[in-house]
Amino acid sequence: NESGFTKVGGSTNAPQVAVVYEITKSNGESDYKVIYNCKLSLDESTNRTKEDSITGVEVKITGVGIPCPITGDIIGEISTDDNGTSIEPLKKQAIIDAFFTTVQTGEVAE
Repeated sequence: NESGFTKVGGSTNAPQVAVVYEITKSNGESDYKVIYNCKLSLDESTNRTKEDSITGVEVKITGVGIPCPITGDIIGEISTDDNGTSIEPLKKQAIIDAFFTTVQTGEVAE
């Protein structure tokens, strides 16, 4: 709507989104992953309260990645410690640096 706030009800089709996240590994390196064209659904949400304050919220979300209509890809990923790839180190670092701020295609944005 005009305010930019989206409301989704039981009869509303869920919007398709990309889910982008980082997994920090035990060796301190990271995997960066994107799941393209996801449809998510909120399974349940619970709040834990202690007296009058909320101490935590647990949200369970499930989803499915659908092939991207442009590329056919479902998942893209890059790792900081994956030295066996053919990606040049500077290009790889540029992709990682922009991972959360640009659309992820595996290419460096111009």
